[in-house]
Amino acid sequence: MSEDCLYLNVFAPDSAHNKTVMVWIHGGGFISGSTVLYDGSILAARHDVIVVSIAYRLGIFGFLSANGSLLPGNYGLHDQVLALQFIKDNIQGFGGNPDNVVLFGQSAGAISVGYHLISPLSRHLFRRAILQSGNPLVPLMLTGRNTQTMAANDVIRDLCPLLVTNETQEVTEAGVSCLRRANASLLTDSFFKVFYSRLGSFAPIEDNDFFGEHPQELVDKKQFFDTKEILIGTDVEEGASFASYGPLGKFRRSDRIDANFTRQTLVQTFNETLPPEMRPFIEAVLDYMLSDVENTSDPKEVWKRYVEIVGDVVFVCSDLQFINQYSASNQTVFYYRFRPKPKFQALGPKWATGAVHSEEVAFVFGMPVVVQKMYTLREIALSEALMTVWTRFAKTGNPNDAWLPYSQSQPLYMSFDVDSSHMTQGFPGFKCDDYYAETMAKVREFARSGQRLIPPGLPRKLVARFVIICGILVSWENQLLMSSILFTEPLVDAPEAESWAATKTAEHKR
Repeated sequence: MSEDCLYLNVFAPDSAHNKTVMVWIHGGGFISGSTVLYDGSILAARHDVIVVSIAYRLGIFGFLSANGSLLPGNYGLHDQVLALQFIKDNIQGFGGNPDNVVLFGQSAGAISVGYHLISPLSRHLFRRAILQSGNPLVPLMLTGRNTQTMAANDVIRDLCPLLVTNETQEVTEAGVSCLRRANASLLTDSFFKVFYSRLGSFAPIEDNDFFGEHPQELVDKKQFFDTKEILIGTDVEEGASFASYGPLGKFRRSDRIDANFTRQTLVQTFNETLPPEMRPFIEAVLDYMLSDVENTSDPKEVWKRYVEIVGDVVFVCSDLQFINQYSASNQTVFYYRFRPKPKFQALGPKWATGAVHSEEVAFVFGMPVVVQKMYTLREIALSEALMTVWTRFAKTGNPNDAWLPYSQSQPLYMSFDVDSSHMTQGFPGFKCDDYYAETMAKVREFARSGQRLIPPGLPRKLVARFVIICGILVSWENQLLMSSILFTEPLVDAPEAESWAATKTAEHKR
């Protein structure tokens, strides 16, 4: 294992000169992911842009931090800033325009893009942004010093037991020396031991350098340092994969839902998973979220709402908070929902009826155009349309003439599907109201406190299954997609597919 990971990949069309530059930041929960999983050559060649994918340190290597100045943290975010500065300084040598750099990312990559929108260190390094399933307000992705200090002391105690007597003590020089002596494999092993039980550990941290203030406070102040158009959105069933791989996944297998899955099952599972201090609060939240479900003993009804809750609480409602503030500061927001369940779905649960978390990534990078046997003609056409929309937005700030901006007074969004794509009125989130904002504020305070999310007695395998699989879901799906290119023959001749795609792209534009 090596810590040498800070590379970037540049995909440029032939004879490039002064081209728009699209910088991709990968997802993976800040614990996994890689630039090699994303091939930018299709976007670059077919749509005349330069695509750059950047790497950054992850997990304990990118986000170990503690009280005091010895472990300031956010190294992974600073890696991203360094990459953006390198691109700004050198992209002309690859035929790119340093004054038209556009960030795009998915999941933790989109959260990173959101952080750069509000960071004083990044404001001069790009022009506009695309955020796919993520924003700077996604809950539990950014925590306080107490949590991080306790996690750091847990790691030091694991590697050098005699150096830590109190988990809240400041990390010492001796503790840092202990960490520096350990090789990458030992640090990784210790990271996973601690990561399972500390809510929000080894993640971006509010600081006085990269952020200056908590992202929520910066967003509330409309602290957007430059005028930038943004394109942002989610998949229609964001919560499906997280629900399937989480502690409650055992109740859902293919089309069958366990008859014992009721409101009480939800409450009992959360009570077994969460510390006692959070249980009354979580039960009240579940009561509120399930208040309009007619029969909370009906497994299908409760499961459907559970999936909605997971997706909306994590992604959709925080999107709404963010874009309401962003659009209110006279900045342009284009919102979307990606709906189709594709013919090829690498890791999404079979029971999902629509697009799950990360589903649109393959379409944005043109995988259906290349791996035609794994997709339908309509899916190929939708991929062409998405590539056209994404790159036109990158070049001009306007995805297409039919796509109207979002505002609080006119909450419009583009609904992407294989049959048709059209503007839709009304925000899609479920119960994204003041109660949600109050709930997330309490969750943030709990995360800042450094308390353990997982009781010590809970089987580690159960926690690992949820945390790790969710963290690497995007990486695995894209790895499967990229590997399949080497072994798959086209379903139809390229000219026929391109003709169909061109027709459908024109329809999407209209």
